[in-house]
Amino acid sequence: MSSFYRIDIIIDIDSEYRENRLNAITEAINLVWPLEVEWIDDGDTLLTGGKNAIGGARSDKDVADEIARSIFEANGGPLSLHIRTTYIEDLPFDEYYYHAGHLPPVKTK
Repeated sequence: MSSFYRIDIIIDIDSEYRENRLNAITEAINLVWPLEVEWIDDGDTLLTGGKNAIGGARSDKDVADEIARSIFEANGGPLSLHIRTTYIEDLPFDEYYYHAGHLPPVKTK
């Protein structure tokens, strides 16, 4: 059984990040978490992410660990990294139903 997740990967570019290794880092991510990697550079961090299924007995933590290890290896050493996983198959939500004759109350000050 697989579960659908969004994973965001944030690299602190003030850490031990090696700019000339970005292509290798991108390829390493795709070996673990296939997605169309497009980096957003805000000057302090690089951000990418995407949605995909995690199958088998792997957890989101397992995948995050694999991504981190592959990024460290591709970078030629560790760097400051933040990986956020979001389970998106069953997100919380609220529903509100309205129909004729039962309008929502008007708020007064």
